[in-house]
Amino acid sequence: GYFCSILNLCLSIEAMADTESPSLNLKNRSESRSKLASSSSTNLSGSSAGVRAESKLASGEKKATLSAKPPAGPIAFSSSGEYIDVRGVGDTGWTIASESPEKNEFAELLKSFDPEKVLLRGDLNFINWESTVGPSCDKWNQVQFPFQSPPEALRAARDFGFNLFSMSNNHAEDCAKYDTKMSGSMRTRFELSSLAKGSEMLWHGVGKAHEISRIATGYFLLKGKKIKVAFAAVSFLNWRTHSTARGESSYHGEKILESMAKSDAKLKILSIHTQSTLEQGKIFGVRFIKEAGGDIVFAQGSHRWEDVESLQKSDGRMGVIFHGLGNFSHTGCVSGHKNIMARVLLNKETLDIAQVQIVPFSNLYRGELKLRKSKSLPAANFEWQRAHIKAGQNVFLGYHNFSGPSELQGSD
Repeated sequence: GYFCSILNLCLSIEAMADTESPSLNLKNRSESRSKLASSSSTNLSGSSAGVRAESKLASGEKKATLSAKPPAGPIAFSSSGEYIDVRGVGDTGWTIASESPEKNEFAELLKSFDPEKVLLRGDLNFINWESTVGPSCDKWNQVQFPFQSPPEALRAARDFGFNLFSMSNNHAEDCAKYDTKMSGSMRTRFELSSLAKGSEMLWHGVGKAHEISRIATGYFLLKGKKIKVAFAAVSFLNWRTHSTARGESSYHGEKILESMAKSDAKLKILSIHTQSTLEQGKIFGVRFIKEAGGDIVFAQGSHRWEDVESLQKSDGRMGVIFHGLGNFSHTGCVSGHKNIMARVLLNKETLDIAQVQIVPFSNLYRGELKLRKSKSLPAANFEWQRAHIKAGQNVFLGYHNFSGPSELQGSD
């Protein structure tokens, strides 16, 4: 929360020289509080409908295969039939410090920003939810900006198409006690379990100790094929936690990497959240790609974009790390302009990465979103090509084609 306010205030000044598109505003917000309702059924597996959490480890190694001819230009948002389309956004929280907003309009915000569901919605859609989840909180931990989101906001995200939920971050344990029977983080676990019941989705990041050291895996029907996906979410923090998945070796990091390495999942995705621990997160992300055969890392926590890096795995194939996505729609943060939506397009036959894209946007007061054009785009070891394409509206983006396993041949 503190970093969110200070960092993004600086970034809003830094970004003033950039050319931006007209704002997309919400309707006036109601002052009445909507009644919050939570599901009474529980499912503690972290997934459902063919998408289940697994602790069983299966060894397997992918063979390096050459990708098809690189795309001639940026792949359109509405015509990715030949590719598995994975998209990701960063820190999200439909919350004001110490309380939920008086009316949950997260569904309306998503519809306002992407009315045709072509910009945010791919085959797999990642989001990091930076708050505890529940209808209320009886006692807060001693944090400067405690965040709590209503269950309806996450339900709106799921209904819009988000199906990979990271719950591990520095606000995962803001609520110390929901009631006399459970902590705030256990209430979050209950809400996500209920949300996943009957849905094709995965979530990870909070829970009991034996649960959060396991990865979540499940099958998704992607472009007509049943594909097994492995997913985990970890944080690197400077304080002790009890029910948040952590990347440090003293917590759950090594077990999660080992499980990922031994998993027979065809697609492996990791979320990393950092709080003044960006370098630790970067090292862990590289290990995930190189040691565990990971495919995609979505990192966040610095409340601004960081470099995007392509890395070669041990089998010769390519992985990609988004070291910082910035914010998405976060009502607990001041405006920020260094945010990106990430998009990874994989050949549907080989699952090799064909193209990576990023779309810059601003996160404005009370969570409003606005597409923007930026003079600079973050990349660690390649250069972005720039383009404007239609996705229900004019979208400025950067894109980079992957030529196959040999793209970074000879590099470390």
